[in-house]
Amino acid sequence: MHLVLTTPRSGSTWFCEQLANQNNSLNLDEYFHDRYKEYHKIGLRSVIKNTNCVIKLFPNQIETSVVPNLLECISLSTSITFLVRKDFNSQMRSYYVAKKLRMWGENSTTSVYATLDENAYNKYQESLFDQILKLSNYYKTITNSTLAFLEELPSTGKYKRQVFWDKNPKHIDIDIAKLFEK
Repeated sequence: MHLVLTTPRSGSTWFCEQLANQNNSLNLDEYFHDRYKEYHKIGLRSVIKNTNCVIKLFPNQIETSVVPNLLECISLSTSITFLVRKDFNSQMRSYYVAKKLRMWGENSTTSVYATLDENAYNKYQESLFDQILKLSNYYKTITNSTLAFLEELPSTGKYKRQVFWDKNPKHIDIDIAKLFEK
């Protein structure tokens, strides 16, 4: 199994598709999504039987799963990649648009207009940053893993959606790469 540990809006759907194609594996994507918690135990048993797959996990999925130790996937993995997006502001804007407009992957090339709700933006920003911090802690404790930054990967086939804002969200100066230094 190829395990991708990441956060939302990091290019992980594209990355998992590429990884599955390169390794002739089944891309199970967010197999342990929060919406399907009742199937997590069955899903883990299925993955144990067929490890020729790619699975991505977000920190919140690991923490809220009904499987006591969803990180058991690590022991089944032939590779573990931490996929991180260095540009927090771009990731955050994409996250806001996805959550607020419920546009996760569909119409990824369609331009959209976003109205800034600062309270919601701040709430989503706190949630996303919390997941990034948790991801960096996992990275520091999980050995035999690879760190990949989205911005350093070939851009062919990545989703690109142009967003027009009524008011630009505030810019946060943060060095995400520094959080992943061991």
